[in-house]
Amino acid sequence: MKLLNDKKQFEKALAIFDQYGISNILTLSNFTITQVLKACAHMGDLQRGKVIHNLIASKTENDIYVSSTLIHMYVHCADIASAQSLFDSTKNKTPQMYGMMMKNALMKCGDVAHAESLFYSSKEKGLSSYGVMMKGINRLNIFDNAELVMSQLFISL
Repeated sequence: MKLLNDKKQFEKALAIFDQYGISNILTLSNFTITQVLKACAHMGDLQRGKVIHNLIASKTENDIYVSSTLIHMYVHCADIASAQSLFDSTKNKTPQMYGMMMKNALMKCGDVAHAESLFYSSKEKGLSSYGVMMKGINRLNIFDNAELVMSQLFISL
């Protein structure tokens, strides 16, 4: 599936999953599940992604990669409420999860306050988090906020 996804052959990846994986979903590796969810995201197949999420709900609790891929799928398919709900219920949030949610808040929704709240609540800020904030600030022409973000960067170094 990864090879098909890498070649942007998402329909073929999902066809293989439909043929072999859906009936055996609980025996599939988490890596395979993340590949199926990535294909769903790229195809915009929210319904199939939700069905898979419901079938693997027990696997998402302790696996940050599956949770992160689900959040990405929901954001990519514009189901912001599901992405936010999953993000809120995730105990061990990664910097990538924060980045996805900040990017969503800023780029898709223009919600600067929510993006800033996520940014400041993140315990681990990677350079990508600063990049997302600066890109959003630049895109929305709210340069007053740039100073605050940059001061956080220099404090963390």
